[in-house]
Amino acid sequence: MHNVSDMIGFFLKYGNWIQAGEAARSTGIYKAAVGGSTQTDISGNFQSATGAAFLEYLTAGPSAFDRLRPYTRRAAFRTALITPAQPLSAALISEGGPAPATKLNNDSAGLAPVKVGGLAVASKEALFTPEGMESITLELRNAVAEATDQEFLGTIADAADVTEAASADPVADFKKLLDGVNLSGFGSLFFIASPGTANILSTKRAATGGPLLFPGVLGGFLLGLPLLMTAPADDTLTLVDASSISTGAEDMEIKTTEHASVYLDDMDSDGPFTLISVFQAEAIALLGIRSFAAKLMRASGAAVLTGCSAAWAGGE
Repeated sequence: MHNVSDMIGFFLKYGNWIQAGEAARSTGIYKAAVGGSTQTDISGNFQSATGAAFLEYLTAGPSAFDRLRPYTRRAAFRTALITPAQPLSAALISEGGPAPATKLNNDSAGLAPVKVGGLAVASKEALFTPEGMESITLELRNAVAEATDQEFLGTIADAADVTEAASADPVADFKKLLDGVNLSGFGSLFFIASPGTANILSTKRAATGGPLLFPGVLGGFLLGLPLLMTAPADDTLTLVDASSISTGAEDMEIKTTEHASVYLDDMDSDGPFTLISVFQAEAIALLGIRSFAAKLMRASGAAVLTGCSAAWAGGE
């Protein structure tokens, strides 16, 4: 039996090794036969770079979907949603009198999550600096954000009551969107547009010599409502009431591994895909992935204007 001094000596000698061993767990595997890399397994510049990239991920700007989320109805994946068959009503109630009642529907399907992700493969040499890791991680995060918005905007457009083609009169077009969505005066309204649409609006005036309709090309406010910028909006301008959307989402994960096989599809080649080993190529694979879901609970909660660039082109 060991005495206390023996146990203390053992801990002082091997304690750091034990702690490192417990912490050395895989951060993620992508088509790998063996465990992926961890920060505790790799020291020096790569560990510093990974930590710096994580901080960059935390501070980078989110997708339009994520900027809307705080104003939506949050829900868990694959759980029933309760929705009113018609707008809830309330009225002045006299003593002993009845209160208005509204039937609620049970949407048993709930939110079915979809998954978006992207894979980047780079040489170890490129990732062995904090700047290299930050750059690749930021590009990967931006790609996942765009894929998120692409799916989200498609879901909203498919369920929206109002889809109109843009005319040569932006002001009249804005009114179509407002009439289709702002029905009760409540809610959290947002415009969503692409940078190209914002570029045109930034030079468009209500009349010759009049004020600009839109103050800038990087987002801001349009008719007093926040305008969110995202490239997947393409040639559309969407008005949404965020409170009419149920959403669920997980944070984006970034997984790394040195042990994977990756198919390379060279667009300039007509031959078969090339299968390479990341390990043999002395490279590292980074996978950015997330799950999310969105459902428009009220068809009048969104309106979409299409063909904006062609209709509004020409500046003033």
